[in-house]
Amino acid sequence: MGRKRTRLDPDLLKLLLDDDMNDFSVIELRDSYAERFGLGGYPDRSELRKWLYRRLLLLVRKDLLVRSTLGEDNTVRYRKSDSFSMEHPSARSECSQAKSLVPTNSDESSMTVLRARLNLYQVDMLACAGECKEYQQIVEEFPQLKESVEPMYRNARERSSELMGQLRAINNLLHQSAH
Repeated sequence: MGRKRTRLDPDLLKLLLDDDMNDFSVIELRDSYAERFGLGGYPDRSELRKWLYRRLLLLVRKDLLVRSTLGEDNTVRYRKSDSFSMEHPSARSECSQAKSLVPTNSDESSMTVLRARLNLYQVDMLACAGECKEYQQIVEEFPQLKESVEPMYRNARERSSELMGQLRAINNLLHQSAH
């Protein structure tokens, strides 16, 4: 029985397919991602790093990346496994198709990429909702922290609103193509 293919954010996949990106740290990946694609809706490089780190952990669990600790400073490095190349041989064309605005009914690979993007946004949306809920609980338990927590709470709500818009847009496209 074949292994289920791991779906990735198209921009992250594009970056990982780059030949230069085969022995990297989370910080190097973050900097390359930010340089090529911006912060991706995250308020700062720290939040982008956290999002990328979660994706790297998933890829390590799926044996698509190999994690190693090097040097005296115990720097964690990642490199692509053989499984990565086998799983994503045509990923370059998939990434370009993901940017298609209105896919046709016959363009099944675009639909697949849009569904994958929808799944990623849903996961991020749940994370934002959990973050907002936690900020609210912290303020209830520690009212003296309200002033410090409030900007983080607003930021998480803004990200949540943006993700909601992205989810609606993709759902509309998927719904339109189903008719």
